[in-house]
Amino acid sequence: MIGADRKDIIGNICHRFVCASAYGECPITDKGKKVDNQETVLLRMDGGQTPIIKTVKAAMIMDRECLIESFIDISARKAAEAAALAHQERFKIFFSSVNDAIFVHPLQKKGFAPFIEVNDIACKRYGYTREEFLKIAAPDITIKAYADRHATADHRKKLLEARNLVFESIHIKKSGEQFPVEVNSNIVEQYGKPVILAVVRDISERKQAEKESELIQEQYRQAQKVEALGRLAGGVAHDLNNILSPIIGFGELLLSDLDAADGNRKSVKQMVQAGYRTRDLVRHLLAFGRKQTLAYRTLDLNKTIKGFEDLLTRTIREDIEINIILSPAIPAVKADIGQIEQVIIDLCVNAQDAMPMGGRLTLATSTVTIDESIAAKRPGTAAGLYVMLAVHDTGCGMNKDLQAQIFEPFFSTKGEHGTGLGLSTVYGIVKQHGGNIWVDSKPEEGSIFKVLLPATGEKIVEKAIEKPVAHDRGGCETILLVEDSEQVRHLSQAILTRCGYTTLVAKNGVEALKILAANDAQIDLMLTDVVMPDMNGKDLHKRIKKKYPQIKVLFMSGYTDNVIARHGILEQDVHFIQKPFSVRGLSAKVRTILDRS
Repeated sequence: MIGADRKDIIGNICHRFVCASAYGECPITDKGKKVDNQETVLLRMDGGQTPIIKTVKAAMIMDRECLIESFIDISARKAAEAAALAHQERFKIFFSSVNDAIFVHPLQKKGFAPFIEVNDIACKRYGYTREEFLKIAAPDITIKAYADRHATADHRKKLLEARNLVFESIHIKKSGEQFPVEVNSNIVEQYGKPVILAVVRDISERKQAEKESELIQEQYRQAQKVEALGRLAGGVAHDLNNILSPIIGFGELLLSDLDAADGNRKSVKQMVQAGYRTRDLVRHLLAFGRKQTLAYRTLDLNKTIKGFEDLLTRTIREDIEINIILSPAIPAVKADIGQIEQVIIDLCVNAQDAMPMGGRLTLATSTVTIDESIAAKRPGTAAGLYVMLAVHDTGCGMNKDLQAQIFEPFFSTKGEHGTGLGLSTVYGIVKQHGGNIWVDSKPEEGSIFKVLLPATGEKIVEKAIEKPVAHDRGGCETILLVEDSEQVRHLSQAILTRCGYTTLVAKNGVEALKILAANDAQIDLMLTDVVMPDMNGKDLHKRIKKKYPQIKVLFMSGYTDNVIARHGILEQDVHFIQKPFSVRGLSAKVRTILDRS
């Protein structure tokens, strides 16, 4: 131990080799006290030191009083103690510096003992003092759904097998506030005993991000459905509208020719009504797919709602109280007034259905500013200034699962009595206007639908009120009819002829130019299809205007708005009628255009 020969030791006093700082002191005092298990150091010949435990005893050897000193090398123990001390220092640094709550509690086969240590972050985050924490156990900070005996036993079993377990839970602060956490439990040794060290991370932000990501994914899936349905509806709309035009039109003409007592009148009326329902179904599909033709104008939403109030009163059941709260001086919006009225009536009828025993329906307008933070939480809504229409009912409300499906096409809670296109149509119209629709609802607490329409800086120009046109009033003017669909062409000619107009008929643009070249009569109006082979309606109009500068034109089409827009027909002051049109619709439109100076 000393690293010396026997001869080097014999003859030296003990302090030569043991604890030089104690030189000259006698290990056994005159009072006979003994040194027993004293920690000191042994001086080696190479100059080093070895930690030892020294024991000194007095003994009589060959009639001489002697001291017997024995040494035990404790280098390994000292190294272990130093390592343990360093570990504790590192643990203290980790315990105090990590930004997660840390709990230490005893490992028990059953039940939970109070915590034996917590860090400052835990106290700050949960609202307890350290002294309070040392009196409570783990289940006291976990909601019951996550602390039931089956889950607890399962967690304990997995932890004992792997000595590490990571799981999610919901914890409760002293204030009662709940928040999601990720618990990383580990079995570690502390002072020779196994304990559970749990690092608890607040994952509220992560959960919010996951929720927003799921919402974005759902919005994306919804957009894909909308696009697919829009392509489907747009693809068949033109053909369906051309087919429906003669069904509705000739049916109406036939109805007008039948006497009230005619037995066939009821059948013809049913046929016409079926045509109307099919037409509305196509329009609903186009609205949901954002493909319908819109006539945008700058309007005051307050005036639109006030003008709609009488109709709502007649439409909504008498056991429902209607309240209208209009915020003063809201900015204007650019919208198709007919489509906005469709949104209002659909939302109000939906609210009525949610209140079978009566209730209160409230329509309110307001101006809202959506900043970047709100827009981030509401996917599909851009930051900016909006006019909001809130439709609030006191009905049965909806759970989260139902709210997730209400805008799906053909989804209905009314069974065979619902088409499932009411709210999906609303959704499509609002999105096509560049807005968004939010829903807040809870079961038995009613629902509120919030329609947001982008505000516009344009001023509202009040148009002169046009005198209503008698639907059956015709004229003697000359009209050039250009239509490539034979059935629609025959229908349009029949309507115009019945109204008294002289009608020149062409199946395409080339034929129309030939008719004009061979006819010197004054042409007052051209009724033309937009999309035709060889020459479209707009190009035909340009060529005819060279000969008839004052000619008026009414465009018609069964195509969707994106197709018509490409032909420049949806511009301001351009007259347009959507197929399928009714007899009255076409005759009134023609008469209105002809009467304008």
